[in-house]
Amino acid sequence: MSLERAIEELRSEVDRRFAELAGALQRLTEAQIQTEERLARAEAQIERLAEAQQRTEARLEALAEAQRRTEARLEALAEAQRRTEARLEALAEAQRRTEARLEALAEAQRRTEARLEEVAGQVTALAREVRVLAGTVGDLLGWRLEANVRERPYAYLRRIISPVRVLTEAEILDISQGLGDEEVERLLLADLVAEGKHQGEDVYLVAEVGRTIRVYDVQRVARAARDLEKVTGKRVIGAVVGDAIRRAAAELADRDYVWKVIGRKAYPPGAEVSPENVIEGE
Repeated sequence: MSLERAIEELRSEVDRRFAELAGALQRLTEAQIQTEERLARAEAQIERLAEAQQRTEARLEALAEAQRRTEARLEALAEAQRRTEARLEALAEAQRRTEARLEALAEAQRRTEARLEEVAGQVTALAREVRVLAGTVGDLLGWRLEANVRERPYAYLRRIISPVRVLTEAEILDISQGLGDEEVERLLLADLVAEGKHQGEDVYLVAEVGRTIRVYDVQRVARAARDLEKVTGKRVIGAVVGDAIRRAAAELADRDYVWKVIGRKAYPPGAEVSPENVIEGE
């Protein structure tokens, strides 16, 4: 091989190598550009990530601050809860003491009610005894008043009839001949039958005596007076004698023409009895 050919081949090889090297450099340059572009994009992304990280950290700091405030509030609430529980415990203890006192009071109330029941029974028994005693005393006073009227008829009856002569049971039986057994019984049970003069006229007087004159006293004496008047042909005056009179009895006495001798004062039919001697009702 000649030198010129060898040089030519060497030049051709060098050119080929330079061409390959230029291609490689071109490719490296393009790769470098792509790499730089990718790096630029990566840096931009990193910048964005950094900014996002900063925002995240800021939010985390805000959340941490909010968490600290929440924990502080929770601590305050926990403290308030502890105080509430302490107050509730105090109230529960007070409630237990109150319930104990209420139970003691309830027990005392039960004892009091039992005692009151016992006392009420005693009072009821005493009231019965007092009523019986009052009735007995009333009867005794009534009998005493009746005895006074019979023993001292002028003191009570002289303003109605005078002279006053109280008839015996035998005399009552004698003047009541012609009456039925019931009518005779009514006359015999009258507290007093007397005879005398009323305004110059011979009359009989039938009286019922009691501390307080009631309607049935007036009814009995008016009926007895009518019965006696039927068989004697004489005027028979009915009278009630007492310390007081029920208003209804006084009104009935006026209608049945019965005299009222109340507190030793005689009131003819139609005359109003002194108010202090009148008791309302029947």
